[in-house]
Amino acid sequence: MKTKLYVVTLLSVLMISSPSVAGNYGHGYGSTMSWDMEDMDSNRDGFLSLEEFGGNQDEGMRKGFDMIDTNNDNMIDKEEWANLLKAHGIKSN
Repeated sequence: MKTKLYVVTLLSVLMISSPSVAGNYGHGYGSTMSWDMEDMDSNRDGFLSLEEFGGNQDEGMRKGFDMIDTNNDNMIDKEEWANLLKAHGIKSN
């Protein structure tokens, strides 16, 4: 469990610090990453696909996506996203 949290934390740091990724996640907010799942959910279906998550950018993003997708359905649902935020002490909306 510690290893999993470490990897997710590392992934989060990389997402925040990378201008290309942060710009993708910020959806027009400059280099500020949004932790609001609804901002990332471009098709508004209530789930994050790998493409919406930005996982098509590199293998590390895919691994991070797979770690958040705990039920392995290739979609991050609201509960999985809330668990990620909780693990990092981030309050959700």
